[in-house]
Amino acid sequence: MRYDKDLKELSLNELFLKNAYENSCYFCGAEGIIITVLRRPHQLVPYGVICREDDFEIIRNTKILSLEIAGENFVSLTLPAVSDISETTASFVRKKWKETCGDFAPHFEKILREKTYNKLVGLGPGLTPAGDDILVGLLAARALLGKERDFNIDYSRTTPLSGHFIKSAMAGKFSDNVIKFIESGDLSILKFGATSGVATALGILEGLREN
Repeated sequence: MRYDKDLKELSLNELFLKNAYENSCYFCGAEGIIITVLRRPHQLVPYGVICREDDFEIIRNTKILSLEIAGENFVSLTLPAVSDISETTASFVRKKWKETCGDFAPHFEKILREKTYNKLVGLGPGLTPAGDDILVGLLAARALLGKERDFNIDYSRTTPLSGHFIKSAMAGKFSDNVIKFIESGDLSILKFGATSGVATALGILEGLREN
């Protein structure tokens, strides 16, 4: 089991199942924080736990869960000091973005050019809309560069899960795949979701280009 280090500070005695999917399930704790339980192997997200296959099958069929965090197999989901993404990697990500989003790509790119970032919130289908994923990437780049990231977010425009990840990003917490992409250009981020990974990676590149 791998888990976000910050889970050690939370009460995990009574978690209520909100959604369950093939590779992930989401529980809401008493403090309103969403706890994500993931099937191994997977990216580790803020307030997330990656567990074994047999354990995951039991957990995703559990309505009320109590978790006991034991051992030292935790991960601190904090950004590296510097970014090392090559131009070749950046070009590949931008190409992949256009292939993935097709006709929708210019609409997102217009928002990015105009820097009207609040328009990204809730834009696109899914539990974590592509616009939200781009915003998380932007927030990661801004956190790395020490720039302001106090955007005026209207969380009612998006899903509770996506809002949770945006709030985590505002607090400087990001998934391990975001951290690895920024640190070394690791492209495993692109494997996450239909559009989530590539949208987040694009947001990171756009945020770094602002500098």
